[in-house]
Amino acid sequence: MLDRLSRRAYAALGSRYPVAVVGVGVVETVFVAVVSVLVLGLFFRPDLGSVLAVAGLAALLTASSVTLAAWRARGDRCRLGDWMRLSRPTPRETVEAWEIATTLTLEQYRRSSPVVMVVSIVPTAVAAALLWDIGWTGLLAVTLAGVIPGLYATVLSYSLGERLLRPVVEHVASELPDDFSFEARGLPLRKRLMLAVPAYTTTSAVLVGGLVGLGVGEGSPSSRLLLTVVLSLGIGLFMSLELTELLSLVPVLGRAPLQALARIHAVASASSLPEERRGRPRDAASAERLRSLSEALLAETAAPALMVAALVHADLATAAPFPSHNGIVARAAERLVLVARGVDPASLTVPEAGHLAHREAYESNLRGYASGEDSGIHSWLLYAPEAFASGADASPLRS
Repeated sequence: MLDRLSRRAYAALGSRYPVAVVGVGVVETVFVAVVSVLVLGLFFRPDLGSVLAVAGLAALLTASSVTLAAWRARGDRCRLGDWMRLSRPTPRETVEAWEIATTLTLEQYRRSSPVVMVVSIVPTAVAAALLWDIGWTGLLAVTLAGVIPGLYATVLSYSLGERLLRPVVEHVASELPDDFSFEARGLPLRKRLMLAVPAYTTTSAVLVGGLVGLGVGEGSPSSRLLLTVVLSLGIGLFMSLELTELLSLVPVLGRAPLQALARIHAVASASSLPEERRGRPRDAASAERLRSLSEALLAETAAPALMVAALVHADLATAAPFPSHNGIVARAAERLVLVARGVDPASLTVPEAGHLAHREAYESNLRGYASGEDSGIHSWLLYAPEAFASGADASPLRS
């Protein structure tokens, strides 16, 4: 939906489209800022007038700082607009436009996001402390709680900016020379997870805590807010570390599959099994099954990557070589194979959601695979593409 709308807007606005993208970014960040103030107000319960005054100040400061950040990048934006107006750009001009289009959002936020956060958060927190009469502890709590939604807004705005610039990138790409060498651009997925997951969990916790009156009557509002932020931030950091660790196993899967599978199980069972049982097969037969699977992954094959991923999943899920969490290990290994073999290098699809959407078929076809009969294996391999397609539909970047 978003991609279709952005392509229509690009076709209608032409060289003015990058400016419209800035406007959308301003609206998005202002919305997050205002909602954040309203949620923080739920912890302290000040009068409505003072809440609206702080929210208005937050909106003004956020809009001004984001606009300033966009103004600092106006040179690149103008050069990109100049390229769009060319009827027959030269290869050199197109390559320069490609460099701008694929790095504009990242460079803007890399240069300006700290300034935006300081300018928008600190004065807002001071105003809240004065108007809500919450003292120094309240100032600290509101400042800390404001940084997290600010970070969340930055990540969200960055991702939205990339998505909205996609029609421009596609247009420039269509004009690039045939011998142009493409390189990965933008913020790596691991860094996005390290930023987005803690920000999302903390923002969600503060929102829920404010709406349900978490801990009302137990301590001051400032202490409750601080506790909510610290605990949820810790949980978010832990989750992001676990997610990025799993993605870091992609190259390991290509050279030492046994090590990668053992690590997946160790992560999955960290809270439920003693250390000596994590990452270890159940018995000698299970160890042999894992060795066979590892050899198959290391062997050269003409089989499609989707088939390899499906077979790895089914083999782990049905053989159950580990003492626990075999289903999780199987689905994680499937995802890593899809990433490692180039089907989904950025890990943007959600194959787990595909299996969940077809849960009855998923379980039935796994039972068929476990039988070892050709018909059962064949049925699983026919089912898997359908699940992968549903997983692609569940992607946050679905067109």
